[in-house]
Amino acid sequence: MVAQKTLVGVAVIIVIVIAAGVYYWYTASVAPPKVYKAAILLPASIDSIGWPMLGYEAIQNIGKKYGIETAYSEWVDPAKAVGIAVDYIEAGYNIIITHGGQYVTACEEIAKNYPDVVVVAHTIEPLKYNNVWTIIRDDYLPYYAIGYMMGKASKTGKIGYVGGLEFPTAIGVVNLVYQGAQLANPNIKMYYVHTGDFDAPVPNRKAAETQIAEGVDVIVPWLGGTGILGTLEAAKAAPRMTYLIGACTDMYEIDTHFLTSIVMDVTGVYDHIVNQVMKGNKSGQVRLAEYCSLASTRGVLSSSDEAYAMDLNKKVISGETKIEVVTDHYLVK
Repeated sequence: MVAQKTLVGVAVIIVIVIAAGVYYWYTASVAPPKVYKAAILLPASIDSIGWPMLGYEAIQNIGKKYGIETAYSEWVDPAKAVGIAVDYIEAGYNIIITHGGQYVTACEEIAKNYPDVVVVAHTIEPLKYNNVWTIIRDDYLPYYAIGYMMGKASKTGKIGYVGGLEFPTAIGVVNLVYQGAQLANPNIKMYYVHTGDFDAPVPNRKAAETQIAEGVDVIVPWLGGTGILGTLEAAKAAPRMTYLIGACTDMYEIDTHFLTSIVMDVTGVYDHIVNQVMKGNKSGQVRLAEYCSLASTRGVLSSSDEAYAMDLNKKVISGETKIEVVTDHYLVK
């Protein structure tokens, strides 16, 4: 009887030892869930209307929705972007979002040197790295429909463009606005200028004033937030009603001089990317144009003209309506 109890006790011990071994093997072989931390590099202040503000709102959404630690840096000079990103990486951040096309070179350097870190880049063509999510910057496409709206809204038959730096995408935007405006008015006249600075309010205001003096009454300020505000000052002081085109958010809420705006769901873009990263997809691409829509003109255009512009924008973005995007020379006559 004693022997039987001894055997039973030994058997129980053996089972416990085996179970403990299996548990140890399982816990040792299954990696713990990856902990993510995301940081975003912004080109200007989070108080800047438009693009920088949307980047800040997006990183806040990521932190709240996914319960991960987030951080941001303002006024990040492209030349210093790598150093700032490395500081974040050394602090445990493994998702680095660069909020703008000016950081492409930095993105490539970070991606090469830190393969375990996911980098989010903005560029025209996808970056070929296994740890890079590319946001394809085709958000110039809505400017075709914007041009149509400008052509319909202009009373003088003269429209304008005030931009920061001259490069292929900027040239493409000028051409798309002109081509779209010609749909509304084949005799439209367009003025354009690049001031050399997206955010400086004074030179951009003066550029808008010069165009207004030529008779322009609808302007695209293809600028940063403070640059746009500079052109708004010029529009408010104009001798005739002068409309502006907003960017990123519906800027009619800022001032009624904004005819319409290209509204970008930047929060949706970054949310999609982070969601994919947390599922294990370290690279991919997404088109920014698919997250863009046009704000209402609040009665400035007729309902039929506005509906036509909205439909045209959707067809251009989807590819149903084919347009040529010329980026190497100007079509403006």
